[in-house]
Amino acid sequence: MKNTKKKKSLIILLIFVILFVFCFIMFYPQKASKYTEEEHTERISKLVEERYINENKKYTGYKVFPLYNESEELAYFLIELEPVGYVYVQINTTYLFLQMFGGVSMYTRDDGRPWQRYKICEDGQDSMSNEDGQWEVEKNEYGYAAYPNKRWEIDETGEFVYYVDSHFKIANIENEKRYLLKIYEGSSTGFIPAVKRGDEYLNLVSMEEMEYKKEVKLESYSIAYIAFNCKAMEDL
Repeated sequence: MKNTKKKKSLIILLIFVILFVFCFIMFYPQKASKYTEEEHTERISKLVEERYINENKKYTGYKVFPLYNESEELAYFLIELEPVGYVYVQINTTYLFLQMFGGVSMYTRDDGRPWQRYKICEDGQDSMSNEDGQWEVEKNEYGYAAYPNKRWEIDETGEFVYYVDSHFKIANIENEKRYLLKIYEGSSTGFIPAVKRGDEYLNLVSMEEMEYKKEVKLESYSIAYIAFNCKAMEDL
């Protein structure tokens, strides 16, 4: 009788230990910080080759660059695709049980889209010129400007300029430390690709030096339209 009770107790204890280990593995956060920059680069490179190179004849090569946040922490990566194209990647803290049920993985991607440089200007003028080029308000066929305080870059023919490579590549950034600064404009969130210039940053959307502030009023900075949707379909 005593042996039977002992066996039952041992079985219950064993089940408890197994459940504890299972829950620990499933719910323990997989923090990005457990990998070094080199390890993240290697992991991301393998995913890039699977998604963009091996299964896609459109791209012939790629480069991977680390991106730092305003706290000097490694938080994102930039993938420069060849011959053209780019992808921004956000590093996430994730959990194994979430991944099993279609949750976020450690790397969320935002496939690059054509973008424009622009400046914020509240002087009421439709156009402006400076050492960076010519900039103009964009209006529809009825003369309405959806963004009256934004001056978009135009070329010598008066056409609005669109880029298909990343902000860093277009700005010819090579050996400098790259940043992706997160800001809050009221209830909206935005990102600014940037590099350091002394105590300030060079905003690669407006090509103007700026003092970084995390929370600002709407249209305080020129921002890039980058969105990280933490869903399985947006995994790298």
